[in-house]
Amino acid sequence: MKIQFSREKYICYFLFILLLGCTHHDNEVHNSHPESISIIPTSEESSFDYSTILEGSRIVKLETKANCLIGRIDKIQIYNGRIYILDQHSAKSLFVFTDKGDFLFKIKNLGRGPGEFLVPQDFWIDTINQEILIADNYSRKILRYDSNGTFILDSRVPFNFTGSFAFIPPDNYFFDIDGSYNNNFSKSMSKRLIATDEKYHIKNAYLNSVEWEGKFIRQPFKLYTGVNGIVCIPKLIDTIYYVTKTGLRGKYFVDFGTSKIDVNSFTKSKLSDKKIIESIYQASNKAYNIFGYIESKDYIFFKFLYDPRMQQNYVYYSKRGKDVIYFNKVKLSESTLGLYTPMTSYGEEFVFVVEPNLIKRDFETLINSDSSFTKSELKEKYEIHISSIKDEDNPILIFCTFNFESYEE
Repeated sequence: MKIQFSREKYICYFLFILLLGCTHHDNEVHNSHPESISIIPTSEESSFDYSTILEGSRIVKLETKANCLIGRIDKIQIYNGRIYILDQHSAKSLFVFTDKGDFLFKIKNLGRGPGEFLVPQDFWIDTINQEILIADNYSRKILRYDSNGTFILDSRVPFNFTGSFAFIPPDNYFFDIDGSYNNNFSKSMSKRLIATDEKYHIKNAYLNSVEWEGKFIRQPFKLYTGVNGIVCIPKLIDTIYYVTKTGLRGKYFVDFGTSKIDVNSFTKSKLSDKKIIESIYQASNKAYNIFGYIESKDYIFFKFLYDPRMQQNYVYYSKRGKDVIYFNKVKLSESTLGLYTPMTSYGEEFVFVVEPNLIKRDFETLINSDSSFTKSELKEKYEIHISSIKDEDNPILIFCTFNFESYEE
């Protein structure tokens, strides 16, 4: 585990500035002086113990019934006393629970007719109308439901999109697209992100696709929820953007130093699209693909890949103290059983998803270790709690607050 104090680093002023094509306004992407987060990646094992920054935690056990069995959690959003959980492919449903974990209802209307979807790829909450929006990129539809899950209407999107979708009330839609999938778009429209109105008329397009001799390398990305709005992190780019009604604003720049990938050097080479991507991913001692962005009131979290082994690295950054903690392995301890990487946030809390069988596995690991845990009173308390957990139960949510000031390396 490494900790850095970014205030001691030089601010990096040289960015990947991706401007819009000639059919749109260049000043909609603002890259002026984003906050720099300096990281020196390493392939060596770097362990981190969450107990060094854990300030408080609480557990929400999701109710388990036959009609609300979750196969895999792909996205969580917590809003207005409710927990929204998307299972894209196993259950193909959006589940809604109370903030105490009690099951309320689910949306699962499979098919091609009105109010039906093939795959619920993404969802968003319309906080003005108190409605649920579900995006299905397979049938190219956006479906609206009321706050109780009753279908209202759906509308067909006149272009292909990867599935990542976001909404800013009252009528601003954002889609991750791939220009090569949309032959009706002109070359100047080969962008990664487009903004539309409620009729899906394109208002703006942002972020050029990586191009080689007229071909566009497909690099889809996700749109994340930030404290102050939507967050966009294009793959192979080291800038974290905030998405606003008027454009993109560079919020953070992740400075990987000499481990940064020079995308231009690959795209200028005479390689096929596939070989370009392979060359990028096989580059030695290089960091790339920032993803898994989570933002709480005081901290941000994200992941990145490193080296040809695609080693996942994890980063926490203090928005107030400007301190950085990054690691590639979580150290198991009795006070942080089941904590690995967060999946969403809620106010000051990071929210971790823990599968029942994972908690049992970690518990057995601690029992069989030489740690003081086996001799402590915690062991008996954990055994009582864990004995009530079944492997087939729904996941457990752990809400955690952190404090970097208590950390000692």
